Amino acid sequence: MRRKKVKIPPDGFGFHEAANIFPMMGEAELQQLTDDIEKNGMQEIILVIGDEILDGRNRYRALERLGRHQRPQSFRDVTEELRYPPNSPTNHLDLVISKNLHRRHLNETQRAAVAVEVKRLEAKAAKERQAAGLKQGNQSPVRQNSVARESTGRADEIAADKLGVSRESIRLAERVLESENATEELKDAVRKGEVAVSAAAAVSELPEEEQRKAVAGGKKGVSQAAKRARDATFRLDKEEPRAEGAIRRMFDKWPEEYHHIAAELLRQLAREIDPNKEGDWNQ
Repeated sequence: MRRKKVKIPPDGFGFHEAANIFPMMGEAELQQLTDDIEKNGMQEIILVIGDEILDGRNRYRALERLGRHQRPQSFRDVTEELRYPPNSPTNHLDLVISKNLHRRHLNETQRAAVAVEVKRLEAKAAKERQAAGLKQGNQSPVRQNSVARESTGRADEIAADKLGVSRESIRLAERVLESENATEELKDAVRKGEVAVSAAAAVSELPEEEQRKAVAGGKKGVSQAAKRARDATFRLDKEEPRAEGAIRRMFDKWPEEYHHIAAELLRQLAREIDPNKEGDWNQ
């Protein structure tokens, strides 16, 4: 296939939404990359789709610093290469993940944070496939592919598989990254993998000032704050029977596959309130 010659946009390249699932480099890392490119040249070409960068955002930023970002030979347009199925968002995602996942050596918390974005884009792609099938008015190949894809797993299952994390880790990361209560400092710590995602999820329920104090204390500070948050959540007042109802409502939000765990916890918590009572999930 003859490669399409890249035209440099007058205002520079934007970033494709699939590229943005991975965090950008920090200042120190970016400067190291810039120095390396200046000394040894750019070892891997930047991939673009039209006027958006699909892979190579940090290399592009480094080239900007060096004044070399207007050179067409630094870029390759992969629009045609990813056009089967036509303009497939899943193809874009797969390429970005394959290029970045092992290159970056991400820990579990970082992969879970990336998986949250992958889940969102997979769900978006599924809706687009379904809409395309309905528009054709029959069980077209597009519709059949959509049904087949969704039958093998929902968006969170697909994201979990692609990033090598559990669905529970994704759920915990969502609790932080999509929470209005979580501070930007805590969200940033999750994206950078500086704290355990389970601890961050617990801390996200605390007041903002406590969250900031926990993040300032590093991984240990967040871990200690998470323990305090969990203790407060599960501390039962024997004089307050409404506690059991609150716990049930909390467990109702759990994914169905974890309901057997919730049932056992509910039985144990019910006995703490009343030793003669056996809690039951279906009551």
